[in-house]
Amino acid sequence: MFKKQGKTDFSVVRRIIKLWDRTMHKYRFRTYLWKQYLSFCIVIKSKKHFYKALTNALRFLPFELELWKIGVRYEVEIGRNLWKARKLFHKGLKLVPSGEKSI
Repeated sequence: MFKKQGKTDFSVVRRIIKLWDRTMHKYRFRTYLWKQYLSFCIVIKSKKHFYKALTNALRFLPFELELWKIGVRYEVEIGRNLWKARKLFHKGLKLVPSGEKSI
């Protein structure tokens, strides 16, 4: 587990996030990269960057079921916000084509 302890740690994490943002701007339709970026945000325990990354991922890949699942799971397990998880779940059910719904 990565723990931020000093100013240099924060600047390193900030630099990594900037690199992720640049990478995701270029390769915005790669699902596996979005999953890695979201898992990095979970590891560093940054809700702000997780929500920003999830919003961008779902903006570019709204029909990707795995991204919706990651968002719902995050809300239930880490965010402890069942209402928000339910709302996200229903929005994902509306957008994902019915043939791909195997939640």
